[in-house]
Amino acid sequence: MTDIGWPQLAAIWPELAEVPAPVAAQIAVDAHYSTYLDRQDADIETLRAEESIAIPETLDPADLPGLSIELQQKLRRFRPSSLAQAARIDGMTPAALMLLLAHIRKAQPRRRAV
Repeated sequence: MTDIGWPQLAAIWPELAEVPAPVAAQIAVDAHYSTYLDRQDADIETLRAEESIAIPETLDPADLPGLSIELQQKLRRFRPSSLAQAARIDGMTPAALMLLLAHIRKAQPRRRAV
């Protein structure tokens, strides 16, 4: 995060002083959250690429720290066989899917390069 704000930018680029206050406020908010949005976009791309990954039948949703009790219950009830199926569960978030994907990857044996 930086300490440069709209007034400092307007001092460097005087045309910014003509931008209406609501637009300037929205730009500031967008700039503040851009890192988070970029990370979320990267997560979504990862999920799209990995949506066919199988969810092991032995997966216990209780072993997923950070996953809400509600989503743990839904995973137990619906028992999705892939990330794509899990993504269609009502209330499933990209963050929850990334948590699920990380858990699946961690449980998979590592392949050795030949």
